[in-house]
Amino acid sequence: MTHLHQTERIISAPHVWYHSGQWLDGPMVLSLEDRGLFQGAVVVERLRTFDKRIFCLTEHLNRFRCSTAALSIDIEGIASSMPEILNELLRRNGTPPDIGIVLLATPGTPGAEAATIIAHLSMLDLDRYDRMRREGERLVITSVRQPSAESIPRSVKHRSRLHYYLANQRAKDVDPSAVAVLVDDDGTITETASANILLVSEGVVHSPRLIKFCLA
Repeated sequence: MTHLHQTERIISAPHVWYHSGQWLDGPMVLSLEDRGLFQGAVVVERLRTFDKRIFCLTEHLNRFRCSTAALSIDIEGIASSMPEILNELLRRNGTPPDIGIVLLATPGTPGAEAATIIAHLSMLDLDRYDRMRREGERLVITSVRQPSAESIPRSVKHRSRLHYYLANQRAKDVDPSAVAVLVDDDGTITETASANILLVSEGVVHSPRLIKFCLA
């Protein structure tokens, strides 16, 4: 049995997940009145494990705190407990190998005293990752542009994915196997829906310069 099949078995069965201070077993739910649903105000971090250990946990949680602060989602009462919550999530689900973790926060329902915080497991498509390593990924630049940084801060990891979705739909009109690369209004290449862009030139890998937008 491969790691992928083990992960599929775990995710297909009811699993324990975290919701705003409670551990729940069964289907994941979100109130129809939650502002994360009807306004799309959702901060998200996608993490993963290697050999049952969470990769770059401190860095991910720092970005999560910065993103929630940028959207005025108050998680300060629980921020220090995040490492324990995520490790407890793995423990309660049998500490599966090579699995994804989704951590998200919303402002909650109108009038709510606290934000909605959810953490749950997510299947990793390891077969797709292996194929991409072997064969690469076909990319297409479409007419869909990256939203202005003045509207949505680029530093915020959020769930407003409509521009990515539209770009990928248009990319598939050109090549059904391709994914879209987004660009700014000035034509600057930015990213795909799921990955940053690196440039290899004369044996050297070039990446965008690091911009620190928030202190730990």
